[in-house]
Amino acid sequence: MARRSTKAGGRIPATRHRVSLITREVREPVIAGLARAHPGDVDACWRALADAESPRTHVFVSSSEIHMAHQLRKSREQVTELARAAVARAAAHCPDVEFSPMDATRSDPAFLHELLETVIAAGATTVNIPDTVGYALPHEFGALISGVAEHVPNIARARISVHCHDDLGLATANSLAGLLPRGAPGRGRDQRHRRARRQHRARGSDHGARDARRSRRAAQRRAHRGALPREPPGRARLRARRAAAQVGRRAQRLSATPPASTRTAC
Repeated sequence: MARRSTKAGGRIPATRHRVSLITREVREPVIAGLARAHPGDVDACWRALADAESPRTHVFVSSSEIHMAHQLRKSREQVTELARAAVARAAAHCPDVEFSPMDATRSDPAFLHELLETVIAAGATTVNIPDTVGYALPHEFGALISGVAEHVPNIARARISVHCHDDLGLATANSLAGLLPRGAPGRGRDQRHRRARRQHRARGSDHGARDARRSRRAAQRRAHRGALPREPPGRARLRARRAAAQVGRRAQRLSATPPASTRTAC
């Protein structure tokens, strides 16, 4: 946790003291403390939350290639182990643990899914997917969350939350796009469509069977029309000629009538 220097050169846990005051006074909501994936931070976070009625430790670590290379200077394997150890340490203090892969929107999806699977197995009950640099578009962020829901095997053991920055003015749109695929009721339109496709395949239906049904219906309609009484072809042609002549005469009358603006009053 952050510390504040005093004039005498000593250091006091100012942030931890403030959080402790909040946890003692505010009792109903869940109170979360944010900690880096570092043992000292996790322990300090828990000490600040120990008096909370509903505490939550929120652990984060970068997951994008650029952050791992230049900010953490660690490999994927090292970051995965760092996240696993931090989440397991937090889960030993309290059962409610949230994990964020920082810069998730610029992370490799396959690595992101593997990282989330690891931290959920270690005890994370909420996985928070952040758009840290605020550059994602709604359809991109929605696809990212859908990928997490589909490709993380143990995702049912955790809640999915989103954290969007407003650099492009799209924080609200991205948040809604991320929540809709898993939103209740019905768990989203996309999942309903996938369920309908699975049921369609389970019945053994295919495009050929559908086309055959359509062909049978069309044949039935043609047979029905053929069974209706039809007038002789000669009489139908005569009526068509009369209708065409009537239309022609009406057109001639309209063309012979001068426009209203050129008529003279009597």
